[in-house]
Amino acid sequence: MKNSVYSCAIAASAVMSISAFTNTANAAISVDGRVTGDTYTHTQQYEFDVEGGNYGQRDGAVLRWDVVGGDLFVAFTLPTNVVDNSYGANSVGWDDNAANGKDHDYKDLSGSDKGEFTIRDSSGNNIFFTMDYLTLKVETDNKKDEIKKVELKDESELSVNGAKEIKADDKNPDPIWNQIMMDTSMEYNLDEFNIRDVEKDDPYLGTKYALYEDSPETTSSTSYDLVNPADANWAFDVTYEFKMSNALLNEANIDLNSLSIELGTFHASPNKLDKNKLENFVPVPEPSSAFLMIGATGLLVARNRSRKARK
Repeated sequence: MKNSVYSCAIAASAVMSISAFTNTANAAISVDGRVTGDTYTHTQQYEFDVEGGNYGQRDGAVLRWDVVGGDLFVAFTLPTNVVDNSYGANSVGWDDNAANGKDHDYKDLSGSDKGEFTIRDSSGNNIFFTMDYLTLKVETDNKKDEIKKVELKDESELSVNGAKEIKADDKNPDPIWNQIMMDTSMEYNLDEFNIRDVEKDDPYLGTKYALYEDSPETTSSTSYDLVNPADANWAFDVTYEFKMSNALLNEANIDLNSLSIELGTFHASPNKLDKNKLENFVPVPEPSSAFLMIGATGLLVARNRSRKARK
């Protein structure tokens, strides 16, 4: 079924490639992990499955994209009823309020959470991109009221046309990483609340570093309404945002006239429902009608395929 839908995508792209790819000249997009204020031209809703299969397809995931000056901008947001940036004593919708009873800590967001994107054209040229959600790994010590561990590690990976994956955290990073700008909503929180400069043994309780223990306080464990107005800019939604340069797209020989974005597996460990993987993302409405809505941009949104099929 997945392959047949993808074949439909290729057929549609062949028709739409008659029109040149449209660059949006007046788009204002800041790659900061937040879509508020960004003028993405295209938006697509998605349904998806949560590993375990006990809750059926979920909705509320949103993909946004645009091309400006030949560069590709992408933002993808997961629904807060599945995963969010609340944790610790102030978590919202977790513990007894979560279907699986799981709690949520900062280290969960900085652990294995990541998402898979494939940028592909109708000839099969592709960039497979695994994006790490939170690169600053911090653990706290409740007994000593201090920071126990601090590690900056970007576990993002990239593969062009099926070649060996290139890791972002190599001792000598490949120059290809200069062609990608990326951020997430939780990374945004670290910057917005000025808590990125943490060091091991820093005290945290009663200081700004308390945010590594608990997210900002809300009015209840089921509400995102914040108690302190000073916390108003905290981003609770989980958003991945990145820009791929025109140079990188050209290196992969990707034809902008038949460009597609495929969503792979997103690791949310834990989430509020079931096991850790979010997968089988399906555009709503189905691609055959979604293509007609996009117009002359030539950018297609394809149903995701398995990672093995990317080569």
